[in-house]
Amino acid sequence: MRRVVYTETFVHPRGNVPHVLLAYHATLVSPAEEFRPHDIEIAEMKWIDKNDLLHISMFPQYVRALEVFFKTR
Repeated sequence: MRRVVYTETFVHPRGNVPHVLLAYHATLVSPAEEFRPHDIEIAEMKWIDKNDLLHISMFPQYVRALEVFFKTR
């Protein structure tokens, strides 16, 4: 892990469940290998670029995290 980009806690509107959002910039140890996080670590994963923020429907917490990420790159 290189650096933490964004953190936020919130209550998810579906189910009223507390969540922690951690966004960080990382470098793969073996870039040639496929990146596959364990299923229990994530609910969903997408590769997007800065232009996709205008067209993808996401919870506002995730949009804020990505906006910070793209501003600090």
